[in-house]
Amino acid sequence: MGEFSYLSQKVIEATTVLEPFEHIQIDNFLSEEHFEKVITNSQIHFEVVDTHEELIDTLESQDYDHLKFQRTQLYGNLNYKTRKRKPYHPENYKGLIKK
Repeated sequence: MGEFSYLSQKVIEATTVLEPFEHIQIDNFLSEEHFEKVITNSQIHFEVVDTHEELIDTLESQDYDHLKFQRTQLYGNLNYKTRKRKPYHPENYKGLIKK
């Protein structure tokens, strides 16, 4: 069994909450040790950068890739490497995933 295998049991045993919509809520989902592992992992937590271009470069250097779907304009029309206007907020670029 993997070190995170206890999580599947927590999901199986969770009670369904109906309001405001059907969902499960699991308090203390991760152990404190595992929570620290997740939030300090270099694949998840990057240093803060000052520009949109630095953010894209950082993500690409960590082998993130762009998923092309509606509302992600990382390539093509945006031409993010040479764009002159103030860049979009990083929240707009959820089309980046780890390869």
